[in-house]
Amino acid sequence: MANIRKYILSSTIALSAIAVLSPTMAGPDDRQEYHLPEQELGSALRAIGRASHQEIMFERRSVKGKRAPALDGTYTPGEAVDILLRNSGLTATSRGGSILIGERFLPTSEEVNAGSSAIVVTGSQIRGTAATGPLITISSQQIATSGYANLGDVVRSIPQNFTGGQNPGIGIGIPVANGENFGSGTSINLRGLGQDATLTLVNGHRVANGGNRQSVDISAIPIDAIERIEIVTDGASALYGSDAVAGVANVILKRDYQGLSTSARFGLATEGGDRQQQYNILAGKSWRNGGAVVAYEYGKDTAILASQRSYAAVTNPGLTLYPFIQHQSVIINLHQDIAKSLTFSLDGGYNWRTDQRGYSLSTAANAPAYDSRVRSSSFFVAPSLQWAAPGSWLVSLSGMYGEDRARLVQQLTSNGTTSTTQLTCTCNTAVSVELKADGPLLEIPGGMAKLAVGGGYRRDRFRQDSMYAASNFRASQAERYGFAELHIPLIGASQNIPFIRSLALSAAARYDNYPGVDEVVTPKFGFTYAPSGDFDLRGSWGQSFKVPTLYQRYTAQSASVYAVGTLGGSGYPTGSTAIFLLGGRPDLSPERADTWTTSLAFHPARVRGLKIELGYFDIRYRNRVIMPISLPQQSLSNPAYASIVTYNPAASAVTNALADKVVYNYSGAALNPVNVVAIVDDRNLNIATQKLRGIDLSAEYQHAMGNGDRITLSATASYLDSEQKLLPGAGTIALAGTYYNPPHFRSRVGMAWDSPRASLAGFVNYIGGVSDTRYTPATPVSGMATLDLGGRLRLEGGALDDVEIALSAQNITNASPDITRTRAAYDAPYDTTNYSPVGRLISLGIRKNW
Repeated sequence: MANIRKYILSSTIALSAIAVLSPTMAGPDDRQEYHLPEQELGSALRAIGRASHQEIMFERRSVKGKRAPALDGTYTPGEAVDILLRNSGLTATSRGGSILIGERFLPTSEEVNAGSSAIVVTGSQIRGTAATGPLITISSQQIATSGYANLGDVVRSIPQNFTGGQNPGIGIGIPVANGENFGSGTSINLRGLGQDATLTLVNGHRVANGGNRQSVDISAIPIDAIERIEIVTDGASALYGSDAVAGVANVILKRDYQGLSTSARFGLATEGGDRQQQYNILAGKSWRNGGAVVAYEYGKDTAILASQRSYAAVTNPGLTLYPFIQHQSVIINLHQDIAKSLTFSLDGGYNWRTDQRGYSLSTAANAPAYDSRVRSSSFFVAPSLQWAAPGSWLVSLSGMYGEDRARLVQQLTSNGTTSTTQLTCTCNTAVSVELKADGPLLEIPGGMAKLAVGGGYRRDRFRQDSMYAASNFRASQAERYGFAELHIPLIGASQNIPFIRSLALSAAARYDNYPGVDEVVTPKFGFTYAPSGDFDLRGSWGQSFKVPTLYQRYTAQSASVYAVGTLGGSGYPTGSTAIFLLGGRPDLSPERADTWTTSLAFHPARVRGLKIELGYFDIRYRNRVIMPISLPQQSLSNPAYASIVTYNPAASAVTNALADKVVYNYSGAALNPVNVVAIVDDRNLNIATQKLRGIDLSAEYQHAMGNGDRITLSATASYLDSEQKLLPGAGTIALAGTYYNPPHFRSRVGMAWDSPRASLAGFVNYIGGVSDTRYTPATPVSGMATLDLGGRLRLEGGALDDVEIALSAQNITNASPDITRTRAAYDAPYDTTNYSPVGRLISLGIRKNW
């Protein structure tokens, strides 16, 4: 706890010193000062949108030639817009968090029946109910101001997220539990629990997994298509099922964008490599009973080679530090009222990507070298029907079909000859259907009690095809589930009870049936308590689970025969051998976790715009699927491995160990079962346990100035302690703060100024140091701090009307990773799961709204 207190103190000092650019969209009731002169109506509406961070959408032709009166006073965004629209013949309607301007914009049937409570926030299945766990919200405005090129860059900046897992910057030879790069996608990996332990949704839908590690590529979504990202950093299997152990990330798409936007962005790393170009098109149309939005993105990044970085040029001359990436992606979102109380919606997307990287086997000039290319493609389509039923209930029927294909071609060039050594396709398919209903139950003194119930079916299929027939397999897994969630407001503000402004309880439970694997019941309980309008205390306890991946269960099994000394055996007769087993295990069971979270939020009414939140979390994760032996050369000498070793096996045990497996004989002699003195079973096993605990801290202060200007100060920080026990008899191993694992501390702090015509922002990212425990004695690795600056200029009038120019400089001080020891020419000289080789990156963007 001493370390925790130390980091709380340092974070508090950082919060009061500088704050990160993290503007949030103003709520519909947020009031602020406006001082706008009489001007064109379109310019005035855009000024209110920029000042309030509220999305205001209108057709350019509908405001052409219209004037807006002067605006001078304190108003909510809606009130300010209403004043501007007087005598214009136009009306304003609030829909999906946006303000729509037009002649006949009407609310949807869902909004008529359910009112403002129609909003569903990630972390609850009940409309109008806030999650009891911590919620991180990143708006489209925040993304635009950050200067990041894609959604992968955005999520990598979140302190609670570990950049191991599936990410394009991961190096060669990293343990797969810590990170890998297969196809240069990006996964969210909250708390470092694994890319398969954070559930990622798109508009609330599960989509097909990518690669073989059961993760979702979040960078496949065009950045202009995103309305916001909501991330719940709390176990949520009681609401969402498998994989939601560390939390849930929900990418919410733009719903009612009106108009056409085109943009281009160019960037380059000043040290060489990573030359970026990106082009985006966003088009949308809203009509009386619906709307549609389409977004397209094309991007290309050149590789960063070790020869372009001084700290890697000598030790890693043939290594690609960051791959070449080229991609195209499309997202579509549409909705249409097809009857008075019935709405049809459709979400869909397609992504194509190719990447390339390589490495040499030594530092010699003509050393053998591998070149790897992955071509991946994915798509999903998710239709849904929503019925606004009597009594303010909403019934929805949704489905999803998705595919993800990643094809690897690996070639070896040696002595001028190139040959293909690997040709593999990892192919995923998913289909699902869900029926859900939520609405009010009864009015109680504290408010309206609400209920959500639902159930569904999902089937995942995985296929691995390669040039080595022995490693090919096909597998599938079905799931049937049902869930219920109850929200009970025990005390409300209208009751005027001293020291209890509000008190609400929530409960949820879910039943999942995976035929051939297990049946799982997961509960969750939570509360929210506000002693006054200035404070909120929230807490939850729940159980979560993760079903083993199809790759973990069905990947090909192998049996390797070694001389017994190779695996650490001693004192055996000459010629003794041991069998080492690797591969999947079909009888794996679900991983289980217990999670606790609590948070205290402070938002004083007397200091408008200030929000501070402090949270604590505790996760106990058991039955984790691992290959238990980290050092095969100690298999027979380390007592911790005794439980998975069969000594002096019977002849039948040797026969079973070799049956139905790919057999490799490295013993140097013909295989003789009589000489086998041990069988080491390092196949996937439900045996590891992990414990995590830590503190999250966030703060934000927004100050509205005259003429629509606003200054935003904010900060986020996270402290993590985690440890793991691989086997019951083994000791506890520290994870957080060690090489290839999350650091103990990460933070993001800075400041932004925004006006109707321009904006400036600066923020600091800090990733703490780790200890390199790969060698004895362990050595410290310094952390990495980067300073990012950015600015935007918005032009009005003439041919340049509605043009925006953006300039950003990321890592302006050109900080580089701390150099560490290497074991081979393909081992990068820094921790690739935590630190980036990009260096200073300068980018220029231009956008035109038509």
